[in-house]
Amino acid sequence: TRREVTERAKYIPLLEESGELVTGDETGFGSMFYELLFQYAPHLKDHFDGKDMEAVAMRFGEVPIMLWKMVQLPTKTKLVDEMKLLALRHVDYGAEPRDSKFFGKALVKAMGKFVVRHGGRWDRKTAGAWQWMYTVVSKLLFTELAKVKPLVDSVRRSWQILITAEVNGRRRMGNVHSKRQIGKNRATMATSGAGPGTSSQSKEDQPVTQSVASRTRANEEGLVYLSNVRDEDTGQGMAP
Repeated sequence: TRREVTERAKYIPLLEESGELVTGDETGFGSMFYELLFQYAPHLKDHFDGKDMEAVAMRFGEVPIMLWKMVQLPTKTKLVDEMKLLALRHVDYGAEPRDSKFFGKALVKAMGKFVVRHGGRWDRKTAGAWQWMYTVVSKLLFTELAKVKPLVDSVRRSWQILITAEVNGRRRMGNVHSKRQIGKNRATMATSGAGPGTSSQSKEDQPVTQSVASRTRANEEGLVYLSNVRDEDTGQGMAP
């Protein structure tokens, strides 16, 4: 619109000088940014528990440069496309529209302190330019986030269904295999005459037969069957 064109012409030149000061010291600015954010919105600090705060500072420090580049895109269509990609990243950040004002306030305040500290010019017009830029981008971001999040959730649910079906299928196949193996062992024991009270067993054969019988009974109570049972006294273990 004509208004958007007028605002871009008015504010973008004011952003350039202050924005360039951040380049090269993203971590320094980022630390100032998130410290102010946590002052204005202490509840947001929980989202960063256990995170590498130096890496967080770098990410926060990249925000003004990213916003500055976005508002310089030649058309709103290109800007919206970039917002869609940015929205995808924000799905897992837990970004909420109600917190947007805290981010904006912290961003503008941090920029003012940072620019003055580095000898730049900071006045009401420059502050207004940064507030304008944040308002434009954040409004588009949350608009696209509202569209993207249901799609991402739907895809994740589909994958969850597929993976759960695959795992359950493998479990069913494992149960069938176990039942067949139990039947084979019973048949083996019957043909060999193994079992309680069989006097024909040698002393060397008894531990093996008792081990097989005890494990077979255990499986009948619902435990996982271990095939290829060997004599524990041989030290060779059991093959799954």
